[in-house]
Parts: sequence; structure tokens; C-alpha cells
Amino acid sequence: MNDSIRAERLGLALFYDAGTVAPALHALTSAETYISYGLSFRFTLERMALFRADVGFSSEGTNLVVGFGNSF
Repeated sequence: MNDSIRAERLGLALFYDAGTVAPALHALTSAETYISYGLSFRFTLERMALFRADVGFSSEGTNLVVGFGNSF
């Protein structure tokens, strides 16, 4: 799920993720679901360069990712 607010060069995106991890497909259970959420600030330089700063929060802590371009 993503929501976005965009201006000409500035953007703000909210994100929420949920997933599970297991060593094999048959070992997946919903009891091991991990949840994270956060904010992404975006600034477009000219038409092609996108500067991005994402901050995410989960039960494992806070993470900051800064870079250029989209993450995927």
C-alpha cells in the first residue's frame, strides 16, 4: 500500500509493509508476520534525477535509506 502527495519537484510517500520469512515454503506461518511502516521524502532534480530519503520503523528499530532513483 502506498499513498503519495506530489508537488512539482517535492514528494512525500507513506508506506506500510507486512511479510513473513522462513527457510522453506512449507515452514511459513502467519504467527511470524513482520510489520513495518514509514515515510519517504523525494526531491526531483531536473527531469531524471530523483533524490530520496526513506525512514522506516519496525519492531527491530528504525532505518534510514538515502539515495538517488527509485528503490525498485
